[in-house]
Amino acid sequence: MNTHSLPAKMAEAPYNPNAKGQWLSTARSIAKALAAQLSLPAGSFNIRTNKGGIAVPGEVILHGENLYLCVGKVVRDGTWAGGPAPGRGGRTTPAGSTAGCRPG
Repeated sequence: MNTHSLPAKMAEAPYNPNAKGQWLSTARSIAKALAAQLSLPAGSFNIRTNKGGIAVPGEVILHGENLYLCVGKVVRDGTWAGGPAPGRGGRTTPAGSTAGCRPG
């Protein structure tokens, strides 16, 4: 899987529904591939997509018992698109790390 184009796809996603769909599909594929590489048993994790509003690219979340990975966008001022950046007031996940994406 070519992940080199991932930042470009994410940058095009706001205000462009087709690009947002491509970005979220690519990010979801990466999350699925990561779950397979980590040998996560079926049923022990889920992958969620949050399309977000028109001005943000959205986010994809891979969530397991001891894993919470959010693929989203950090904007220039250090905040996540839609919330505080990790270490800057982001919520603490069940695994104990901070994340700008909101568990749920």
